[in-house]
Amino acid sequence: MAETANTLITEIRFELKDIEALNYTDTELLVYLSDALEDLVQHISATWPYYWHRTTQTKLDIQNIVSGTADYALPASCYKVVVVSTKDAAGTTELIEALTFSRTFDSAADGYYVFNDRLYIYPTPTANVANGLNIHYITQPTRLALVSDTVQLSEDFRGLMKEYVVIKCKARHEENPEAFIALYKKLESQLNAMVTETNKGADVSWKIPRRRWW
Repeated sequence: MAETANTLITEIRFELKDIEALNYTDTELLVYLSDALEDLVQHISATWPYYWHRTTQTKLDIQNIVSGTADYALPASCYKVVVVSTKDAAGTTELIEALTFSRTFDSAADGYYVFNDRLYIYPTPTANVANGLNIHYITQPTRLALVSDTVQLSEDFRGLMKEYVVIKCKARHEENPEAFIALYKKLESQLNAMVTETNKGADVSWKIPRRRWW
């Protein structure tokens, strides 16, 4: 979403009929917008994290694979790992699966596990490979401090963010809370439907083989 918080705040004030009285300060609306951003990122990540990859909104971290080294630091801005792939010395790229914690104790484990801001590869690499580790991840949402700050979220969700803030503002005044609870549930349903629609179906052009341990 390549627009400033001020653009959304202006539209939110229209919906609240808060153009002249200014019952809500910019500071308060920035807090609500930041809360909306965090809630949306958390919900999308939990519901279908591949949304970010499908819509090319993930960041890519590339690291060297070091022989005998199983763990690699995640970027400081990493919120959630979405897709991990490795490349061998011959240049063959493979997707690797996320493992459960219990699976990491299996000597035949083949995949990756994230712990304490580090990514562990199983089995431990036995060769050095320049730029052999590719980590696609979602960044930690940045809270908005100024109205001039850019909102870091797809335009797909700008309407949901605005409605979220309107609900928060109305709730502060305790205006018919039952109606706003119902509206919030409607927004949640819309979000789930939007994510599902965006990510349904398989991309047959995605030809990178998947490593499996069964």
